[in-house]
Amino acid sequence: MKPTIKADFDEAFTEWQELRIWIHNYFGYKEDWVTIPLHDLRGLWWFMRGATDDKGSGGEVVFQYDRNEPFDLDQVKDGHCVSYTVYTQRFLPKWVFRGKDFTMISVATGVDGNKYLAIFSNDEEVPAELLDPKAKTFQQEMVEAALESQRRMGGR
Repeated sequence: MKPTIKADFDEAFTEWQELRIWIHNYFGYKEDWVTIPLHDLRGLWWFMRGATDDKGSGGEVVFQYDRNEPFDLDQVKDGHCVSYTVYTQRFLPKWVFRGKDFTMISVATGVDGNKYLAIFSNDEEVPAELLDPKAKTFQQEMVEAALESQRRMGGR
């Protein structure tokens, strides 16, 4: 006998709820006041600009626009990247949640009031020291390129 749609839905919804709680627990995140949807950005190169792991500042997370394109300084300078503001709300204990393999960042997209818990792979975080330690770090150059791109495009 074929399962009913209701039974399939009940099972799927229960599993989805359990997985959502498991993901929150992985990051040490506890829902409070609002439910913020998850946004899967694994597999994209990313870095934080003006943001810290503690609750001290907001800042932004900048990430690759297209998985099939390189994510380098020229891409950032040309605006071929996306940046979300770190969503800072007093009801959240912190805004950046680092796990062993993944990082979850509370973000606001700046479009239609959308907010997400964006999940990135730690393996794709742009490291701060890719260049000579005496020179600017690669991350500093990427941040400056993103700022310049925003200025040219009339952004923030």
